[in-house]
Amino acid sequence: MNNSKKFIGSKGEILYGYQIVDRLNSGCPSLPMNINGNTELNFANVGDISYICSITGQSKITIKPGKKGQLQRMTLLIVNNANNSVVTFSENVITGKDNLYIQSTIGSFSVVEFIYDGYLKIFGRSLING
Repeated sequence: MNNSKKFIGSKGEILYGYQIVDRLNSGCPSLPMNINGNTELNFANVGDISYICSITGQSKITIKPGKKGQLQRMTLLIVNNANNSVVTFSENVITGKDNLYIQSTIGSFSVVEFIYDGYLKIFGRSLING
């Protein structure tokens, strides 16, 4: 038997402490953005964030550091709405051996993820291209 304090959720189910934390953290907010040219994207004030980016021309996206002392994630869904649009990212993003790859043909999409280590570094990786 679980001796932790239990709460009743909005659907009438019993939630224990760890489930409440999980319920509050799941499903990060998504913000729509039209991007053409230089754009800065910020990590959330608290927790994770995602952006749905519509690319309409050559673009450079600068990723700004998040909140100090907090491990944070940013996910971008990039939809290319202009043919042969090249998207680049700021030099402060560490990508390892593979650079971030963004599809450049009209109608294509890419999903990329950034992790802020809470102190100095922002890591980036490509997740899906289609």
